[in-house]
Amino acid sequence: KNLPAGEEPPPTPKPVRPLSGLPAVALASALRGFVLGYGGYAALTALGVALRERLWRRAASVLLDGKHAREASRFGGFLAAALLAHNSVMHATRGLDAKTPWGHYRGALAGAAGGAALAIAPPGFSRPATLLLMVRAFEVSVRNAARRGWVPDLPHADVALMSLASARVMYCWIFQWPALDPGYHRFIMRIGGVSREQLDALATVLKGRKLDDGLHARFNAALPPGVAPLRVDAWRHRGAEARVMHNAPQKSSLRFLAEYWPTAILRSLRMYLPVYAVPAVVLRLSEIVSDPAAWAQKAGKEVAVGSARSALFLGSFCAIGWGAVLGISKIGGNARVVGGRGAEAMHGTLSGALCGLAVLLEKRSRRIELALFVFSHALRTGWRGTPLTRRTKDRVETLATVPLGMCAVAAMTHAFVRHPESVRRSYLKIMRRLLDDGSGKAQRRKLLWPFVQRGGASDGGGGGSGSGEAAPMLASPVGRTGARKR
Repeated sequence: KNLPAGEEPPPTPKPVRPLSGLPAVALASALRGFVLGYGGYAALTALGVALRERLWRRAASVLLDGKHAREASRFGGFLAAALLAHNSVMHATRGLDAKTPWGHYRGALAGAAGGAALAIAPPGFSRPATLLLMVRAFEVSVRNAARRGWVPDLPHADVALMSLASARVMYCWIFQWPALDPGYHRFIMRIGGVSREQLDALATVLKGRKLDDGLHARFNAALPPGVAPLRVDAWRHRGAEARVMHNAPQKSSLRFLAEYWPTAILRSLRMYLPVYAVPAVVLRLSEIVSDPAAWAQKAGKEVAVGSARSALFLGSFCAIGWGAVLGISKIGGNARVVGGRGAEAMHGTLSGALCGLAVLLEKRSRRIELALFVFSHALRTGWRGTPLTRRTKDRVETLATVPLGMCAVAAMTHAFVRHPESVRRSYLKIMRRLLDDGSGKAQRRKLLWPFVQRGGASDGGGGGSGSGEAAPMLASPVGRTGARKR
């Protein structure tokens, strides 16, 4: 401003770019993955303790416990490694031509690299996660095949899958409960509102066998005062199944179900309220800050409607299952008429298939979610029920977990990059927040914040891929020379 005449002003210093390119991609992905993994694991652990023990103060102390902190750190490291590997491979291969095999399947290569992070996942997580990923990959493959006309598009395939999976799970719950996952077994025992002694006694009665001394003593010890004890040969007497189920000879089965159904809905409601309320708070912090009144009105309605609908579904699921058991027994599906094996098959499969129809009460977008969740547990019961020894099963699972997980993630990320229309909208939204889809649009700039230039240009990346893919300009948030002015 006060320079002498004829003197040029000094040149403006260029902005410092401490990190750009592949290092920025790797560091941003790792930080995002660790924060999400650590925070998500800690929040879910605290929520589980609060729901199980009904002590929110105890839930807060869990976050400071050394064991849970180590597990949360390990889960954060796993998710950080997965995002780092996937996004780094996608960035490094951004210049490949999409017409070449390597360019076309680079999404699958990135997914396989990210799936290899299952090798460092916390114990007890990698195997269920791999099975769930395989089920998701199966769904994506079927949707893509239906879109191309290779398989028929069935209108109620989600309901049919839920019924088939529920039939298998119901059979194992009554007759082969060790085949169920221990955590899932505890969950359905709590939601079902029955004791293990009741189910074991029911299975023995349905098979047409006498109760052994230990089970007979445990069952009678748990009876309410004033109720006559169950006889050892109860299966020979009419109404033995109902006698085992509701422990009240003066009650009819209809009265028992009329009292059981509302109770099951209330139990389910206590579980679903936090499930809907926590995401409404955690995922909408910006709405809470900007307009609390509008957020409270919208979130309150969604939480109330969603939790009520889901509680109605789960309560009806349990009530239909027990009603089917009692109804089949009364119309002749018992050991006295069809024999033990016939009664076992009828009760284990038919009652489960009927209660699976309760998924029609759920929201359409959640039906396939529930069906795939139950289907994953049904598949696991089939594997756990094989005649192999436990040591052999553990060895096979240990060797196959990471390769199968890599294949499943590769199938999902290939569909995410090349066929996003075959991925359901809810999953597509989450994946776009975490993974690089190779589009080169604003999605990648948001993904790699704060190491990404906020302008809209592209650095070219050494050529195009033939599909409109372009890499973002990686730099510090202050800008880059030649970028679009804001």
